[in-house]
This record gives sequence, C-alpha cells and structure tokens, in this order.
Amino acid sequence: MRKYLKILSLGLIAALTLGIFAGCGNDSYALTANGEEYPVGPYAFYAYWYRDLWATNLYLYTGSADINSKLDLTATEDGQTLEQMIVSQTEDQYIAYILLNKEFERLGLEFSEEIQSDIDYVFEETFINSYTDEELQNIYDTLGLTQDDIKDILSVNYKRQMIVDYYFGEGGAQEITEDKIKDTFTNDYARFKYIALSKYDDDGNSLSTAEILEKYDLANSLMDQLNNGADFVQLIRDNSEAYITDEQMAELTSDTEIESAESLNKTLTEDGLIIGTDGTILQDYASGVTSTLDSTLVNAVFNLENNQYTMVETDIGYWIVQRCDINEDEDLYNNCRDIIFNILVTEPYNELFGNWKTDFNYVMNDSVVEKYNPRNISALFFNEEDLAAGVDSLENLEGLTDDIESDTNSDTE
Repeated sequence: MRKYLKILSLGLIAALTLGIFAGCGNDSYALTANGEEYPVGPYAFYAYWYRDLWATNLYLYTGSADINSKLDLTATEDGQTLEQMIVSQTEDQYIAYILLNKEFERLGLEFSEEIQSDIDYVFEETFINSYTDEELQNIYDTLGLTQDDIKDILSVNYKRQMIVDYYFGEGGAQEITEDKIKDTFTNDYARFKYIALSKYDDDGNSLSTAEILEKYDLANSLMDQLNNGADFVQLIRDNSEAYITDEQMAELTSDTEIESAESLNKTLTEDGLIIGTDGTILQDYASGVTSTLDSTLVNAVFNLENNQYTMVETDIGYWIVQRCDINEDEDLYNNCRDIIFNILVTEPYNELFGNWKTDFNYVMNDSVVEKYNPRNISALFFNEEDLAAGVDSLENLEGLTDDIESDTNSDTE
C-alpha cells in the first residue's frame, strides 16, 4: 500500500454526509449548486479554523492576537486584505471538501481497515488530546458538529490521496510510472553534504568584519585540508556550525530536542540534503514546510560532479559543499519516492480539479458567508483570555493548517 504522506496535515478538506446539517431560514445552507443545497457545518469549521490560525500567527509575530484590528491590512500580493483572504481561504477549502467527497463517492472508493485505524489514531493524537473535555464540547456546540463529523473533516485528505492514486497511480488512466518517478529523482535533483560557517551570531546580529574574515580564513583552510585528503564527514563534525556536538547534545533536556538534534546530525553526515534546481529541499515536503536555498549555493551544487567539493559565499555565510551520489543508497529514493510522485501529480491533478470546479457551478449563500466573517466570530480553537495556554493548544492546529495552505493551493490553482 502507498505510504500516505501527512494524511491529516496535508489538507483539512472536509468529509461530511451532505445534508445532515439542514436547518431553517437563510442560514440553513452554505451554498447551492445544480439545484442542491450544501450544509453549513463544514463551512463554519473552516471559517473558525482560518480565523484562529491567523490570530495565532499574529500573536507569534507581534505578541497580540487582536485580529480584528488587522483585518483591513493588505495580506496578499494581489491586494487582498486579511479579511478577504480568510474568507477566500474558507470558501476554497469548503469547495474542495465538497468536490473531493463527490468524486470519492462517484468512484466507489472506501477506506481499508488499515487506513481507518490510522485516521482514528492520528485524530486522537492531533485533535482530541489537544483540548480538555470542556473545550471539545464548546467546539462541538459552537459548530453544531459531532466528534465523528470533525474526524471526517480532518481526515478527508485520505480521500484526496486515494483519488490521486486512482487516476495517477499504478494502472490509472494517467499513470505516473515508477520509471518516471525514478528518472525525475535522479536527473532533476542533487544531493550534497555541507559545512556551514555563518556571518551572523546566534541572535541574528551581523558579525564584525574581523570575525567574518576569520570565518573566511577557516573556509579556505578547510578547502586546503580537503585538497590534502581530509575526510569530509569528519570536517563536518569538527567545524560545521550546524552540527550538534556531544557537549551541546548533553545540554538538551527533552526527547523531542534530542531526536531532532540526532536527525539533523544524520542529515549532515550521512543522508545530506536533496534539492531541486529551484532550491527547494526535498526532505522538507514530509513536514509540510518547505524552504528554499540561495540560488548561488544551488547553482554551485548542480555544477559539481559526484564527490567534488567547492566553497560558496552567500549573504549569510560560507559553505563548503560536496555533491554526493543521489543513488548511493536505495533508502534515499524510497524515502523521497512518494514526495516525488505527489510533485509530479500536482499539475495534472490541478487540471482535473479545475474541471470539477467548473462543472460544479455553485453560488455561495451570502448570509452564511457574512455570519462567519472573521469580524463576526471569536476564537474557538484557543482561549484568548489565556493566550499562553491557547498558543500551546494551537501547536497542532498551526502545523495542520500550514499544510492546509499547500493543499488548498494545490486544489484551487
């Protein structure tokens, strides 16, 4: 069975039985399409979710979660205000939820026992365990949803992945073959190890000219040592500022910190980084948060042959990089295989989704959109009166919603 990547966190795109939230009056449905009315509950969920996401981000960056005072600020390159962006994101996510459910049902797909077990476990860990019983009841009462309803919402991306596999997996109408995935991995990506020497201190302040010159001299010294046969991995352990030394490791207190440090050291000394020509780090896709390396560094890596090394200066520091054989270990491919598949799927899937959306021909209920405008609702997934505790409870929310962004963009481009 395919490894399902970030199933819950790739996208909260809803999965509720249509029509179970029918009420009365203008607020009894969220949209109409082809003569059918669709329920309010999932729309309300997304409206609160995005409102709380941006309130939390606001707190993390400014120390205040007063989102209402910021809703008129420009938030996107095309001039949308924060308010307009939240409303747009809510609608996009709601439409994606409806369309994915319709297609899942049309294709006659069902969850296996293994997938359902995974859904149950992840929902318990990432949602139920994030709140007290009282907080959970407040969420259910406010949204008019049950625990199972919300589980369906949070797990619908399993359906998305199964739809993707149906069309683009082995035997699918638009199959992306294993040879295509492997060729893409080999030819479009590069693997490298590095020694990093920063021009900034731990607080982000620029070093003095003398201190930067010391880093430059060290970088040149490392190049001389390599030219004289020094072991690159040992130089990483002894000199790279990204490497966690035994002394630093001993100061770590939590299992999470230790595991993170050990994983970083393994990447530095064994696996290396795997990057595309645009500078994105392939391994980052698994966490849902992608970063991009400086183009000068990227170009230098791709211009090297396997086992060659060079020194690169960027705005942030000096790098000694060595390109490595991307196919040195089959696990390197196995660990990235599903990521490559999903990257290759993006364009044809977006075209497919766009066709579904065009055929859907929907009209939003303005009354419901106004009711759940971020100006008209308050925090639900965290407690504004006890913000420190609220931010703690939003750790999972923030991680999940970071991934909603990537999934919503994929579904609506």
